[in-house]
Amino acid sequence: MKYNIFDFSQKKVISLTKEVNGKSICLDVNDLLLLHDIADLINRPSMYKYIINDKIYISIQYKAIISDLPILKIKKQALSDRINKMVLLELLEKEIIKNEQGTFSCFRIGKNYDLLKYNRGGSVVQTPIV
Repeated sequence: MKYNIFDFSQKKVISLTKEVNGKSICLDVNDLLLLHDIADLINRPSMYKYIINDKIYISIQYKAIISDLPILKIKKQALSDRINKMVLLELLEKEIIKNEQGTFSCFRIGKNYDLLKYNRGGSVVQTPIV
């Protein structure tokens, strides 16, 4: 098995599931690509920030994500469903801001995000058999 996919531990991704109404919620490779892209957007210094309950959230338009990842061939509702799954799994936190400029989806990294990151621990040295 490949250890990491998009810097996420495949083993940890597989183990992260949640039961909701008798249905198992888990991630697939498309979710990982989206999560990787959203994390990249969140970490860009040029993104617009909101402070909500003493936490910094980044405003990200769904059309920006769809534009970044045309390979997914995803529509706005499907993107919203996948993001809501990541919120449910506590990989992302989401707030909706409504003000005079409009309605904005704002995100921050959730508490389970770092659990999935690939751990770059030391390599195991193999001793050859002679």
